[in-house]
Amino acid sequence: VHERHDLVALLARGHGTLQLGSEALAIREGSVVTIPRGVPHAFVNASRRPAAALVVFSPPFDGTDSVPVNGSP
Repeated sequence: VHERHDLVALLARGHGTLQLGSEALAIREGSVVTIPRGVPHAFVNASRRPAAALVVFSPPFDGTDSVPVNGSP
């Protein structure tokens, strides 16, 4: 969870499942998702190759706004 940042992510390579709140979304190369601040999220790569994403934070990410949820690392 990011408490102070919204983000938009473009999956540039790979495919998998994005857990977004209570929804599990199948996403693939070219998928674009918006993740509002306060919404728990995680991506599980289903590809044999590493996935790559371009992520844009608003406001700009300061590196200190990542809050683990329910035992996540």
